[in-house]
Amino acid sequence: MALQKEIETDSGVTVSYHKIESTNINWHIKEVSFTVSSYKDQEARINGKCAVERSDISLLKDDFMIIDNFNILETLYNWFKVNAVGFNDAVDV
Repeated sequence: MALQKEIETDSGVTVSYHKIESTNINWHIKEVSFTVSSYKDQEARINGKCAVERSDISLLKDDFMIIDNFNILETLYNWFKVNAVGFNDAVDV
C-alpha cells in the first residue's frame, strides 16, 4: 500500500508516490511514530531509486487508540490522509 498525491517539496521537487517505510509502536507507553518516504513516482520506488524526502511523524497519545492490531499500516495511511496537510484527497495505491 502507498499513497498517490502530487505535491511539491520544500526544495521545489515534485513527488507523487508516498510510502510508509518504517513504524515504531510502543504499546507500553502508547507512542506511535512512522516514516513516510516520498518518491518522484511509483516507478522510481519500484526501480530502487532513493526517496526525495522523508517525513518522521509522531501520533499524539490521544490518537493511540486508533491503532488496529490487524491493519496497522492501513490505519496509519488513513490517519496520515486526514492529518497531513494536503493529503486529504490522496489515492490509495
